[in-house]
Amino acid sequence: MEFKTACGNMIIVSEQTQKHLEAHPEAKTLLEEAIGKITLPDGTFLLTTLDMGRVVGRSALVDAPKVATDEIAQFACRVGRDVPSRVMVGVEKPETNLFTVIAGKQDDGSWQLYTSFVGPSAPREPHDRNLKDGNADELTFWCEHALVHENGWQEPFESTWAAVLEAVAATRASATV
Repeated sequence: MEFKTACGNMIIVSEQTQKHLEAHPEAKTLLEEAIGKITLPDGTFLLTTLDMGRVVGRSALVDAPKVATDEIAQFACRVGRDVPSRVMVGVEKPETNLFTVIAGKQDDGSWQLYTSFVGPSAPREPHDRNLKDGNADELTFWCEHALVHENGWQEPFESTWAAVLEAVAATRASATV
């Protein structure tokens, strides 16, 4: 699947990305329109949040009570994900006119969609394996924000960011042995 940008280029949506987008089902219906508004940058990475000019859905990202890394919060794994995210349960997702698109230029010069979702962009989660310079800024952000827990996600559980990060690191370490 691929969509044409405002500058006449194409952004490819791989099968892997389509599977990833199962966590953002509302994004599929907006992809063609949103990508059609994008002018690709000169560089190799695109992260843009578009104002779609109307309410396009509800944002999963919400402000949350601030916690320290060793304080209890709720976590759950989203559809298609194997690591937990901080969640808020029983909170209504706020309406938004924003839509975020993240894509990258590949070695062959083509552009590939990494993800897209309704709502504003946010830093990567602190356990993201693509973080290169530690996770202090991301951890600070996610200690003050969360995703709204939705049907179909795993059951929420109580933990701390410190424990979640330790468990993810241990799982990844044992997978490389």
